[in-house]
Amino acid sequence: MEKQLLDEIFKLEEPKLEEEKVKLIKNIEEDKSKQIATESEILLMLSKSEANLLEDDVLIEKLRKSKTNSVKVEERLEKTEATMKKIENGKEV
Repeated sequence: MEKQLLDEIFKLEEPKLEEEKVKLIKNIEEDKSKQIATESEILLMLSKSEANLLEDDVLIEKLRKSKTNSVKVEERLEKTEATMKKIENGKEV
């Protein structure tokens, strides 16, 4: 109960950090959903491919986009963790 009270007080005192945390979490969830959809599409393309995979430009582009998205998600996760640490440290003060 004490933690819940501290959470509510912190939201009132530091609304920008709380808003940033919520926004980052939403972005991460959206990115993860896109990543899952892209991975499914890649698997489908691989299973239906009859040509040489190295010559399949569409598949190669999908793989590039998937890699780029993974890097973005990782960066956002790191930023979210840093923001959450700030929030937790602020609650302890």
